[in-house]
Amino acid sequence: MDIKKGFLQTIAPLSMLLFLGACQEILINSPANFSGTPISPDTMTPAPLPDYRMGDKYYYSNGSYHKITKVSPNIVEWESNAKRRSVTTADPMAPELYRETRTREYAKTSDPSVGDIWPLAVGKTSSFATNVKYRSKDTSTEGEFRQLWDCAVDGAERVRVLAGEFDTYRVSCQRTFRSHTSGKTYYKQKVVYHYAPEIGNYVRYQSTPRGKSTYVRELIAIRPDIGFLDNKTARNIRHTFQDVLENKQNNQTASWKSKNGKIRTSTTATKTFQAANGKFCRNYKQIVNQGDGDRLYVGVACREDKLKWLTPRR
Repeated sequence: MDIKKGFLQTIAPLSMLLFLGACQEILINSPANFSGTPISPDTMTPAPLPDYRMGDKYYYSNGSYHKITKVSPNIVEWESNAKRRSVTTADPMAPELYRETRTREYAKTSDPSVGDIWPLAVGKTSSFATNVKYRSKDTSTEGEFRQLWDCAVDGAERVRVLAGEFDTYRVSCQRTFRSHTSGKTYYKQKVVYHYAPEIGNYVRYQSTPRGKSTYVRELIAIRPDIGFLDNKTARNIRHTFQDVLENKQNNQTASWKSKNGKIRTSTTATKTFQAANGKFCRNYKQIVNQGDGDRLYVGVACREDKLKWLTPRR
């Protein structure tokens, strides 16, 4: 295996043997990597709605990422890597208020009971209706349908996904699609979210339409927006992140702070493995404080070259 000298020098010979012996191959976009173990709900405290930050990016195993472009009270606006816009509430598991696809635009309104499961706790349930209007971009054809949702926080699990290992609430929803005019049911779907309070987002989404194959999307990484900082500060944050992945063993932490102490960052590598394509990858936890409190960012990054660890896109 071709690993650059700088990476090898950080691991003692015995540690290297243990590292290679425990190294596992993972296909980055495979749902088969998922594992979940039930945990006692008593170990989980009720989870409040997440606190989103403008500029942060959320990367997923289907190759997409979504950047927060605006945050206002209970409203979050997003832009995807395909430059498509969506608008949500602060609830990441509620239907979007607006969503744009390649061919259509969707506008959704839901009744107030959509938020009944918050703060999240095992045993909470929510049943609500969503009216959906859509418009074709090509033909301007318009349509409307209705969704009926029955959701329950039906368990707590410790899960292993691409972004790392998390204690999560499992939220299961049955979604029924009905004609807006006739009321006839024509589509049913089961959706399961694993929501990790530690990071304020779901780490796994699983959708199973009746009679069709299951679709899975896992979180790969959440990355902070540091582009608005001055060049020196942004460079130091990036270097601290890259240095840990390149030179530190698992569970070792490196930190940096600005001279005035207002901006701080620390990064810890938590797991090392080899992807199916032969690249070495590491899970990490990164804390960034830009003067508004500590924020936790997690994910996986794979080595392209010395001090060049990148978030995999697929």
